[in-house]
Amino acid sequence: MNDSDTHKIYNWPFLHVTTKNPKLIMLQFKINHNIIYTKDKLKKVNLISNDVCHLCEREKHTIKHMMLKCTYVTLFWNEFFAWWAQITNEKIHLPDSVLLYGPVNLSKHNQVLSLALLVAKYFIYTCNLAEDPHFSRCLNHSSGKTF
Repeated sequence: MNDSDTHKIYNWPFLHVTTKNPKLIMLQFKINHNIIYTKDKLKKVNLISNDVCHLCEREKHTIKHMMLKCTYVTLFWNEFFAWWAQITNEKIHLPDSVLLYGPVNLSKHNQVLSLALLVAKYFIYTCNLAEDPHFSRCLNHSSGKTF
């Protein structure tokens, strides 16, 4: 990633995001600045004794693990890509950097994809807060809430 891309990524939540929803914008801001309180950070400051992911119970709970690498999240992303292919007739495979930070090139198509990715990350984040590995149950619990 070059300096121009990095600048775009850090400004994206405020300038180029396709939503005005503050919760979505702030989640992306926190991801970009690596300031989500994951278990690895909480353990470093001695607030908890275990930094293993509470969902898969296999790896250290970091932002990258929570959003991309957890077994449950990997299944979710596979379902997301299948859904995207079904509604757009386009099979996509995105690098981790695009999943985590969003598309750098914001054409009209990428704006829609960017918003879908942002909502997906918010869903992953809320399921992690609920410590629920069954995303379908998490969806049922949050269905009455608006973000």
